[in-house]
Amino acid sequence: MKERHALEWKKSRDAGLAKWILKRGVVGFGLPTCCMYLLLGWLNGHFGQSLATMGATCLVLGGLFGLATWHLQEWQYRRYVAKHGAPS
Repeated sequence: MKERHALEWKKSRDAGLAKWILKRGVVGFGLPTCCMYLLLGWLNGHFGQSLATMGATCLVLGGLFGLATWHLQEWQYRRYVAKHGAPS
């Protein structure tokens, strides 16, 4: 992690876990994934799952993705702080 990334992460970290999961996981990953599967299902002429089931699955997986990326970023940030000190 570079200092610029550490400063950006510090701002995101201060905003909180819930905002990160919603922004990066649900909206940034889950929603586009759901739209992609809807488009592919429409292009193939069938929807393998109902919209409610597929939408809920994509949003839950988006939340899990957001949680995983939060922990990965936090781990990298802590390594940076231990090596270089807190970013200024």
